[in-house]
Amino acid sequence: MEFFNAFADKLDIAIVGIVLCSGFFQKMYLKGFTLSKDTGYDSALKTLLVSAVASAIYIFFLKDAGDANNWAKYFISYFGATSLYELLVQPFVNWIKAKTGG
Repeated sequence: MEFFNAFADKLDIAIVGIVLCSGFFQKMYLKGFTLSKDTGYDSALKTLLVSAVASAIYIFFLKDAGDANNWAKYFISYFGATSLYELLVQPFVNWIKAKTGG
């Protein structure tokens, strides 16, 4: 449990939220835009692209220049959240849609 508490202290919740929202955004608004013929891979690429752009904008405007440790925090938050979205959130949303017929 101590490991998870230490890991949670290293996350920037705003970056995690940006990545998760980017996944939902690309599902809703970027259906016609394709990067790959494989739909699962295409979805992951679009999520990475949209979240990278949104996270870069967030980091550029809100970066604390006096605290160099933020870069590690942003890095861990971004890659942790992209994995979280692809491995947990997306399958959960698909499961809910299958159960509700949506």
